[in-house]
Parts: sequence; structure tokens; C-alpha cells
Amino acid sequence: MYQKVIQRRYQVAKAGTRISVLETGDVWTCTSFAGVNKQGIGFLAHFDGGISTGVIDEIIEELKKLDADFSTFELRIATGLAGYVNPANWPTRIGIWWHVRKSGLFKTDRWWKRHWTEIWSLRFWWVFGVVVDTNTRTIKRSTFYHHTERKGEWVPRPPKGVNCWYTRWKAYRVGVKTVKRKKK
Repeated sequence: MYQKVIQRRYQVAKAGTRISVLETGDVWTCTSFAGVNKQGIGFLAHFDGGISTGVIDEIIEELKKLDADFSTFELRIATGLAGYVNPANWPTRIGIWWHVRKSGLFKTDRWWKRHWTEIWSLRFWWVFGVVVDTNTRTIKRSTFYHHTERKGEWVPRPPKGVNCWYTRWKAYRVGVKTVKRKKK
């Protein structure tokens, strides 16, 4: 069974358990950080900013609880072209690097020489998803589409009830139901 990893969250999975496949979507200017080892233990994180990389320490603690072999991890940092050239995204990748180096658990010498950040969508406006399959021990790209295309469950119309269009739009994005206030 697979587990959806939403933005600003992470998930750890193990082969042969209830959750063995992790998937995230809508990676455009965001950064995904994923890893899987030869034991079939993996993780997937979807970061939106540099401050969100602080959860890497929590990920490492959860991996320790599963007795993961850190020397065999295949690690991937992936972003879109828009995220790669965006200076606001650079602290995210630097934060990932810093936390991984600080832990001292992963074999980073060969990993950092091979690649720093992979660009998985070479067109500026294209968005992708990431799948970590602990059963097959793979990390791959999925759901490749233009960033203006929306999935069926998301309708880009804010709820009615508030006079300001921006407030309605922000409330819609976070899922808050708004009530129209009566004029005095």
C-alpha cells in the first residue's frame, strides 16, 4: 500500500509492511528529499523552505528505530528547473546538506561528488511527483505535467462569503470555511 506525502511533511516506510510505497506530488519550486537502502527502508520528505529541513533530525531518529543501515542509503534531492534557479530555494538545499553532514551517518563523500541537486523537470513550468518504492528499492519521478494543470479534486474557485477576493482565495487554499459578515 502507498502513502501520500503532502507538502511540508515526511514519511518513513519499510518493505513488507502496511506502508511500503511513498509518493509526493506538485514538486515545482519545492524540493523533495528521498532515500532508500538495501534493507528496504526508505523515506520521502517534501520541503517548501529552508526552515522545514529541521525535520531531517526526526527522520534520522525514526530510521534509527528501524535499525536502518545508513551506509547503503541511496539519497536523492530533486527539484524542478523553477526551484533550481530560484534563490529562495537555495537555503532548502543547503539545509538538507547541513543536516545530512551533521548526522555523520550517511556515506556522503561519494554522494556529494556524484550530484548535488537533480533537476527532474527541465522545463520551467513543469511539475513532477516522486515515488519511493521500498519493495523494489527505487526512487523515481512520476506525474509529469504543466504547473497550471490542476487535479480533479482541486477547483481554482474560492468559496463565496467574504468580500475580499484575496481572503477568500487564501481561506480556500487552507480549507477554512468562511462566513460573510453582515454590514452594520
